[in-house]
Amino acid sequence: FYSWSDGIFRCASEPHALFADRRLSARPDLLAVALYVVREYHEVGPSLYAGVEALEGGHQLVVDERGLRKTRYWWPDPHRRLPAMSDDGYAELLRESFEGAVASRLRSRTPIGTALSGGIDSSAVTAEVERQRATGTGPQHPTTALHLSYGSMSCDETGYSDTVVRRLGIECATVDAMNQQAMLDPLGRLD
Repeated sequence: FYSWSDGIFRCASEPHALFADRRLSARPDLLAVALYVVREYHEVGPSLYAGVEALEGGHQLVVDERGLRKTRYWWPDPHRRLPAMSDDGYAELLRESFEGAVASRLRSRTPIGTALSGGIDSSAVTAEVERQRATGTGPQHPTTALHLSYGSMSCDETGYSDTVVRRLGIECATVDAMNQQAMLDPLGRLD
């Protein structure tokens, strides 16, 4: 998600994070909200917030002295086929792709954090980050997981994320998802 106004570019993986900058107002985009109500809203272009755009998958933004430009860098190839191979061959191809996808997101001079819900995908990514760190191919610092807790709600997966954290021996910052201030500033850095 991003906002481009008054020569200021803001971006975040979730729209609410943009409003940590109090100069940006969290006003609804009424057309997007109406589309959402009738189940015609697609998180592409205008978001549910006025002045906040959702970047379409396969696109990138370039922001420089000339302004903001959006370009497409990837599109699916419906005719691409994998070569026929054994189940073990497909498993190895998936493992290599997964390791490469995680590795390409670990270029950082600062410690790495992962969003850990406790589900299979976020647990696998967090474990792979730690595996790459342990083998010397990943980050130097241990991973810190960030987990959203939903308290007694049935969707809460804290027990699962706690198991992953214990197994990997990493730190975990748990944020109460029902606390709006904590959601805007999970590490307590805003004034």
